[in-house]
Amino acid sequence: MNKSRIIIATIFIGWLPFFSFAQNICGTDIYLQKQIEENPLIEQQVEAVWEMDGLPESSASLRNGPYVIPVVFHVVHDNGIGNISYEQLESAIEVLNEDYRRTNVDSSATRAIFKPYAVDSEIEFRMARIDPDGNCTNGVVRLNEPNYTYDVWNDPKSISYWPSDQYLNIWVVNSISSGGSSGGTVLGFAQFPGTGSWSTYGIVVRHDRIGKSGIGTSVSDGRTLTHEVGHCLNLMHTHQSGCGNSCHNSGDRVCDTPQSDHPTYACDITKNTCNTDSIGSGSVYANDVVDQIENYMSYDECQNMFTLGQKSRMHNVLENISQLQNLVSTSNLMATGVYDQQDNLCRADFETQSQIVCVGQPVDFTDRSFFYPTEFEWEFEGAYPNTSTEQNPTVVYTQPGTYSVQLSVGDGTNIVTDTKTAYIKVLPYPGSSSPLQESFEFTTSDLELNNWFVDHSDDSNYGWEHNTDEAFSGSASMKMNQLGETEGVASLISPAYGLSNLVNATVSFKTAYAQQTTTDNDIFRVYVSQNCGETWALRYVRGGNSLASIDQTSVELSNLSPSDWLDHSFNLEAHFLTEETRIRFQVTTAGGNDIFLDDINITGTLDSIPMLVYPINSTTSSAEKTLLNWKATPSTTYYEVQVDTDPSFNTSNLISAQKSYLGISSDDIDTQHELTGLTVGQTYYWRVRTATSDWSETWMFTADDSEPVGVESLKDVTSISLYPNPSTGLVNVVSNQNGEANIRVYNTLGQVVVDQQNYIQSGVPTSIDLSQMANGWYIIETNQNQMINREKVIIQHR
Repeated sequence: MNKSRIIIATIFIGWLPFFSFAQNICGTDIYLQKQIEENPLIEQQVEAVWEMDGLPESSASLRNGPYVIPVVFHVVHDNGIGNISYEQLESAIEVLNEDYRRTNVDSSATRAIFKPYAVDSEIEFRMARIDPDGNCTNGVVRLNEPNYTYDVWNDPKSISYWPSDQYLNIWVVNSISSGGSSGGTVLGFAQFPGTGSWSTYGIVVRHDRIGKSGIGTSVSDGRTLTHEVGHCLNLMHTHQSGCGNSCHNSGDRVCDTPQSDHPTYACDITKNTCNTDSIGSGSVYANDVVDQIENYMSYDECQNMFTLGQKSRMHNVLENISQLQNLVSTSNLMATGVYDQQDNLCRADFETQSQIVCVGQPVDFTDRSFFYPTEFEWEFEGAYPNTSTEQNPTVVYTQPGTYSVQLSVGDGTNIVTDTKTAYIKVLPYPGSSSPLQESFEFTTSDLELNNWFVDHSDDSNYGWEHNTDEAFSGSASMKMNQLGETEGVASLISPAYGLSNLVNATVSFKTAYAQQTTTDNDIFRVYVSQNCGETWALRYVRGGNSLASIDQTSVELSNLSPSDWLDHSFNLEAHFLTEETRIRFQVTTAGGNDIFLDDINITGTLDSIPMLVYPINSTTSSAEKTLLNWKATPSTTYYEVQVDTDPSFNTSNLISAQKSYLGISSDDIDTQHELTGLTVGQTYYWRVRTATSDWSETWMFTADDSEPVGVESLKDVTSISLYPNPSTGLVNVVSNQNGEANIRVYNTLGQVVVDQQNYIQSGVPTSIDLSQMANGWYIIETNQNQMINREKVIIQHR
């Protein structure tokens, strides 16, 4: 066996005691083993790099000043979870510079026997100020990518990367895979220089290990990053190669770092795992010494030093590997803006926890401008309030739609502006009512127009798409393109559903999938959110053979028959039954065939007592016209509605009405009652019951002088007539004018469901087909000769 294979084997033997105690661990060795398994040549590459050890006496540098390394942080978060502050990232840089320049306050804790070798590494780190395109940056890229922040290895590197000969890439995530090992939480891992692709070179680290304890989410001293950067600069673990007969091929191959046989954690100053420290040429120790537990490349928590030999080793790779030579070159420091760093206001920027929200859901905007603005001017299309001068305002959107946001920031001298068009997508509230069925029979393949969303890497070869070639029923389904893909995650996310009138619910759906080989283990997960996607809970998992519905094949799936589809179902607990429930279908690819999804159903038992929907309790509504709305119940003969100025419902102002029951759909006109001519400033109480049930909750609203909300705000102009009305689907529009007309049909949420152009002749009917629309009322609007005319029509299928 050659030397390199002895060394590599020793690495992995050294893991065993480490995992048995389920400690927090560095994943670099696990990552290296994965690299070697995928490409055996990596073993030779890493051995060649490790031989660039450098002797302590050769480490004197001719440089005038320290090496400076530009840094970029890629913060990959899940709707704000893990989206750490700039202050926390600055703290991480501060810790790195203290440790690598030996200005750390605990440097005095280095024991006397090691102080002669504890040195300033003469390496500094600065967050980039110019990005690869030459634009201003603060050295941080923020990505709301839930699929790429949990249980990861190289996953986040595929969605955000800056050239590694210009920047040290650090990916900040929520959690890291254990690599299949039993025990141990991986806090971070790095790639040794010159091993594998430079496009994956850098560090992956958990967000709670970034910066000093107490700053943001950090629960540590921040030295996980110190340790992992050491690996990126060719430092090994102090126990990497175990005990041996020479400091050049034992321990970490640095002759002023005593050999160590295995990881230790307890900061035991008497610990001495090797008795061979003085054996062989090059050792600085005349006698055997204790382990150097204070070294940053140990696993002990009392770290406080690098050695002269480690400094030499790091300088060697910076001076002799071309990729790293450029990284620290003066020309690159100037190109990345860190040579003579001046932080002037240069960019307006902002973000939200989520860009997809529901009507009425507060949206928190966070200013991410750089550097140091003092003045803020926000403009929010479609929101309340629609302007703000706060740095981090909160607004609410009252109507479904897609809206732009603009931010201008100033520092007393300069003003810069950022406008993000179509930035916020607002979903209806309440969501579509149960019972619900989705078979993806869309009239357009644009998923977002149907309030469905996909989440995957933009440059990937895999992902969800609308498919009209295969279906269990109808003519369409959703297809996860992943044939031949071995690594990736993609999600399909539903609209918001209104399920609060269910006392129990079941979600069912069908998939079609085949493995290519018996080892394929594609995973299909289903998550559910009770709050419009703010948080998600895993509710269902199938994978590998248990997901397969078709025999193994490497041929693209086609001509599917009903027997090729697999049934799935799971129950929804009560806390998921809200007015903004959403579902996320997520696939982790692992080499199998494509996956098809169809026929999603949400069914359950309706509550026998009506549930109120609108106006939302304790809000305001238009005195001119307010449309009360509630959820349907199981079969009854009628609904009774009461409205009064007192919650006792026994004053002379009491309004009572009955609505004949039509069915279990909450979108019919039997679950609505219109109020007009209310008194501005008066508070009204209202409740509903069926012919046999108890009263619902009592809600209240205050009448104001605002325009009616939603489609009720469409002001009536009676220059068109509609017939028949009610209609079973075909509606004739008659205008009293001639000319080109744009005809739009709005549903009860104010959404456009029909948009067409016609030439209308006065008195001649123009037909509009609403036969595919659900029962309920709609507004038909004509824009003709610069005159807008609107009328209500009721669709009632027989």
